[in-house]
Amino acid sequence: MSGDTGGAKTFAEKLREEFEPSRLIPSVTAGLIVSIIVVIVSVSLATLIFSGDMEQYLPQGIGLMLFSGVLITAIIAIWSSYPGMVAYPQERVAPILAVVAAVVSRNMADTASTEEIFFTVVAAVTLASLASGVFLFALGTFKLGALIRFIPYPVIGGFLAGTGWLLVRGSLGVMMGKHLHMSDIPEFF
Repeated sequence: MSGDTGGAKTFAEKLREEFEPSRLIPSVTAGLIVSIIVVIVSVSLATLIFSGDMEQYLPQGIGLMLFSGVLITAIIAIWSSYPGMVAYPQERVAPILAVVAAVVSRNMADTASTEEIFFTVVAAVTLASLASGVFLFALGTFKLGALIRFIPYPVIGGFLAGTGWLLVRGSLGVMMGKHLHMSDIPEFF
């Protein structure tokens, strides 16, 4: 019985320490900065994914991205084994998800309503996210993270360069309101 009281007391002491002004003010400041970053990243990624034919569902896409950003941030903040960890939606996968959304939208355009296309895109993004999460969770659970050393640097560099190009192309496409092609590059100059 005394072990339970000591554990609760230790938790209460830790909680009291967290609410001391010397720790609370920096924590709240960091939380505000992270929340601003999560909002900006979520809105920009939703704009990239839900562009083109899916543009009418952009508000719903922004809501989904904000919800997932808040969920990711809260889960990592509460259950991370390392204190001070921050997580937010990553921009590296957004171009790939945007390509998936465009392919689904293009392939279903003749046979489905825009609402059905939207729900299919959301389902595809959700399934891709869940599959990635399960895969990464399994890597962590079975301590297989060291396998990354067997992926050649050119493959990693190619992936990063490819996603970088897709980000640039997607962001310019969103800003210009049309898809960017190599023939459009002289138009910028």
